[in-house]
Amino acid sequence: MSEKFRQSNDVKRDTLPLNVINTIKPARGFLFIGDPHIFTKTPGRRKDISFFDTISDKISQAAKIANDNNLVPIFTGDLFHDDEEEGNKTTNMMMRLLRQFHIRPVTIVGNHEKSEWVLSEENMLSVLINSGCIDVIHQNGFYGIFELQNEDGSIYRVALGGTPYGLPIPYDLTEFVGLEGNTFRLEEDNKIFQEAEERARKSKGRGTVALVTEAAKMDADESKHQEILKALECDEVVWLTHHDFAFENAYPKSIPLHPIDGVGIMVNGHIHDTKKPVKVGLTACYNPGNITRLTIDTDKHTPAVWEWVPFNKESMASAQGVRVPLLKQIPLIYKDAKEVFNYEGRNTRVSMLQNKEVSESNSLFVAMLKQDQMTKRTDEGEFLKESIGQAYEKLNPPEEVRILIDKLAYRVIKDKTK
Repeated sequence: MSEKFRQSNDVKRDTLPLNVINTIKPARGFLFIGDPHIFTKTPGRRKDISFFDTISDKISQAAKIANDNNLVPIFTGDLFHDDEEEGNKTTNMMMRLLRQFHIRPVTIVGNHEKSEWVLSEENMLSVLINSGCIDVIHQNGFYGIFELQNEDGSIYRVALGGTPYGLPIPYDLTEFVGLEGNTFRLEEDNKIFQEAEERARKSKGRGTVALVTEAAKMDADESKHQEILKALECDEVVWLTHHDFAFENAYPKSIPLHPIDGVGIMVNGHIHDTKKPVKVGLTACYNPGNITRLTIDTDKHTPAVWEWVPFNKESMASAQGVRVPLLKQIPLIYKDAKEVFNYEGRNTRVSMLQNKEVSESNSLFVAMLKQDQMTKRTDEGEFLKESIGQAYEKLNPPEEVRILIDKLAYRVIKDKTK
């Protein structure tokens, strides 16, 4: 079985009735805040004096937008960039930061903020949960029900749930609401995954049209969809995910989108730049992207938060051209990419691979490390990672060699950051 999918019996299923989440002031909708990646060091090729201050400012901007518009703040995962973040100073600053929100934020567990499959008491995110600053969806299932309220007093009931990183994506919500169904289909998951892997290997350049055409053909069970909403006594279900979904093209280890009966809106984290929404069955799937530009390959990305207010009945075009509910982009204040990133030596490392002395001495890894030290030493060894990536593309080494080099690089980088 692919490591992408864990056994569904590892997952606790919430049972009805769900808790209704009461907020101090009636909320009108949700504000989706893409993976912050809080980090006390400097990621990638960024040039920040303090990346922590940069991302703190983005979260403060998001808090003001959420508060001014009576929106429930929802993070799409990876609140932290590293599972080893610790220290009283960082903890206190994070508590103050999250308490700026008038409504307690909700997040889903991503892949960066934990070292194991589940959160541990050692992870900073667990400390924030226990402090009451944030709520976390850490298991496959529901969080609760929000009774959103419009200015005219009308109510729209929305159930919020999600699937954390590494857990199987449901095909319907029947097992969560006590109905008969086939919520998790691991054999089908693995078949789809393997087919996608094969397509990605054969053609790295699969276009948007081919994928969304496939998505458009995916059927949903409308009667089951309505039955689930009726069991929940809700108007809508919003489902959070944090996975490698193939929104625009297939790439190695990406998961094709599929409908989730009962879910009208699915919002994904993990992928750092904004993707066009895709409609699969009755499920509209969105990938807002991060509130900052973490790596240089996202230098053209617009850091933003995304508002969803169901009372407006507004829509937007999906990748297939069909209408889906509007997630309104609200850009944050950010700097020009040239001020943010170090572009030094971006395309100069391929020549190293042709160096006869390096290849004959079998010291390619050492040469790359020296090159990283001669340029800007980064907290995450970004220059070293880029060099290794280019070497893989050029030399196509066996998988066991890649694993060995990756482990060695990890040890070197961790040693540099101490």
